[in-house]
Amino acid sequence: MNAKKIRLAALLAAFTMLGTACQPSAGGSAAKPATKYPEKQITLINAYSPGGGTDILFRNIDVVSQKLKAFTQSFVIETKTGGNGTVGKAAGVNARNDG
Repeated sequence: MNAKKIRLAALLAAFTMLGTACQPSAGGSAAKPATKYPEKQITLINAYSPGGGTDILFRNIDVVSQKLKAFTQSFVIETKTGGNGTVGKAAGVNARNDG
């Protein structure tokens, strides 16, 4: 492909994503959240190395949610590394539901 076609394809892809992102939601009123959820601690499983981007993100989510009092329960961050993230992802799939 020449450069002109590549630029055109990239521009069309960008406009498609922009159009999709700017569409209104599918309507309906927002459901009221359950008042007692969650009842237990929320476990976040970090499938990657401690101190990495995912770990920092999870810890920031914990700090911000405590400051905003977004959840009544605290977060527990479990790090399960190995297999390029496969071990942690499998732990997340097989984990019991929080709350």
